[in-house]
Amino acid sequence: EVEKQARIEEERTQAAAAEARARAQRELQAIRANLERARLEVEQVLPAQAQQRAQEFQARGAAATLEENAKASAQASQMLVQVWQDTGVDASELFLV
Repeated sequence: EVEKQARIEEERTQAAAAEARARAQRELQAIRANLERARLEVEQVLPAQAQQRAQEFQARGAAATLEENAKASAQASQMLVQVWQDTGVDASELFLV
């Protein structure tokens, strides 16, 4: 009877230990998965997002430059038209020089 009781307790202890190991393994796998997710974010996602933002800023800068150049050209053309109109008929001679 004592041996039987000892065997039962030993089996319970082994089952509890196996359950604890399984629980620890699941927790470890969850931690590893979170770590891998964080590593991928740091190594791939964040640099890709930063690169995309940099390209957006470069494109905005280029567009702003083109816009300002177009405005300046339009203003210069408008000024030439105004000079032509103010000068009158002889304006063609001024522009040929």
